[in-house]
Amino acid sequence: MFFQDLLVQSVEMYKLFKISGSAVRINTPIKCAHTFKRRMSQGYFSQGVANLDQLFPPNTTQEERKLDAQVREKLQEFTKLSFEGGGPRSIERHVKKNKKMLVRERIKRIIDPGTEFLEIGTLAGFDMMYGDIPAGGLVAGIGRVCGVYCMIGGNDATVKGGTYFPITLKKSLRTQEIAQRNRLPCIYIPDSGGAYLPLQSEIFLQGGRSFYNQAVMSSSGIYQIAVVCGSCTAGGAYNPTMSDEAIIVENVGKIYLGGPPLVRAATGEIVSDEDLGGAFLHSTVSGCTDYFAKNEEEAFVMCRDVVESLNIRPNSSIITGYDEPSHSIFSDFIGKLHFEKSELYSIIAGLIDGSKFKEFKTYFGPGLIAGVAYIQGMVVGIVANCDQILSEEALKASHFMQMCNTRRIPLIFLQNSMPATLENRIETNQVVLKDRGKMCAMVSTVTVPKIALAISACHEDDNALMCGPSFSPNISLTWPSAKFSSLLMDESESQPQTFDAFDSVFNMHNDILVLPESTRNVIAEILKIVDQQSVHIARSDPSPVLRM
Repeated sequence: MFFQDLLVQSVEMYKLFKISGSAVRINTPIKCAHTFKRRMSQGYFSQGVANLDQLFPPNTTQEERKLDAQVREKLQEFTKLSFEGGGPRSIERHVKKNKKMLVRERIKRIIDPGTEFLEIGTLAGFDMMYGDIPAGGLVAGIGRVCGVYCMIGGNDATVKGGTYFPITLKKSLRTQEIAQRNRLPCIYIPDSGGAYLPLQSEIFLQGGRSFYNQAVMSSSGIYQIAVVCGSCTAGGAYNPTMSDEAIIVENVGKIYLGGPPLVRAATGEIVSDEDLGGAFLHSTVSGCTDYFAKNEEEAFVMCRDVVESLNIRPNSSIITGYDEPSHSIFSDFIGKLHFEKSELYSIIAGLIDGSKFKEFKTYFGPGLIAGVAYIQGMVVGIVANCDQILSEEALKASHFMQMCNTRRIPLIFLQNSMPATLENRIETNQVVLKDRGKMCAMVSTVTVPKIALAISACHEDDNALMCGPSFSPNISLTWPSAKFSSLLMDESESQPQTFDAFDSVFNMHNDILVLPESTRNVIAEILKIVDQQSVHIARSDPSPVLRM
């Protein structure tokens, strides 16, 4: 017991002064000594499996509780604005005058009845320099169609007539990236007036990337399906023509590079939109579409039939009999700027089945927690930082990620950076930098699904080490009170430039803003989505479907 007693004295009872070259770190105690000894005697740590069932809620201040109420109210307010789209007048014109369904109603008709739709970028587009664009003018997310998870996206024509703004393009490209990484068939519901011309310089150069993505995904067997329920104007006309299969609705769907007004201005010819690019023309003459639907309801039935014919066997294994956590995640966690190690254990306990956690290298690299657990019966590897990531933490994380990659275990990154101030920065020497480089390389190159969750903050280097947006997580989540910042480039600054979770989701840096109490269920749904890769294998003969 000499080693255990020494560890209690040096790690648990006192502050740890860790010196590694020129790096110095001060840790606060994470648990009292008698708790640590009790768990040692019960064999939790000696066997490598900890039951995280005797944990307590955090001590929150009045200020943190006030912040909790504020962010919840803010989330509710912006979610309501997002669902209202362009407002009552635009909705009335869209439904009554144009005789069209709202985009979320369209998606509801496509997905399997009674199933959830995991919406991505619900709060995108607010507080832009060019005004508020609710949901970025594009509603997108992942839902099940005939049992197959699909990426479904449609323009919200009540928002500026479905016009593409820079944030619309950014969201569109991110949804395609998610679809490509998770091998999700794509269903597009175009209803757009094309690019917003005053900002065309910020749209056109990157706008063609979406068509490139369509071709690349089609060539690898990620099917592209278009349901034309409105106008596909200018660049948007390429979307259905580059899809594997396209459906168009009579009297509603239109596909043309330039509409009747532009034709008249350029040539003097007067032509109707139906004769120029209507459903009958494209179904009988041009061949740009494959299926002619009398109305939207029929088009959505056709869409489901197409998905059913893709020959993708949905993963039918339903896991039951798993244990619920010993407690749910405390709602008091909203408002905390940083979580101590004991609080981080409590968060993990609220996420995993039975609050049972097989921790890896418990005593090595104490500033980072790594281990294996189950979420609703699905195995996951968890990486969570609770202090500065130095050499030991970086090597520990790299080793753990390498093992998970070998065993095909998805990774969950819990981002919990120290507050971003100059006082908390550590002067890293060459050894620390080299080991951080190894961790960064592992985050970049692991091929298993990666889920990132910002629970308090993600500052400076941790954006690289803990799978920030630039490192292509399969899905990126954030809690409402999380903060983000980049490197402090000017040592004279006392504080770095920071932005909060709302700014992050407004600008599509993170995909979904989730409440702590909903996190376990959301992550479980994401794990089911990413598991579809195991049954939807890439084609051995890459070639896109070319419209003949």
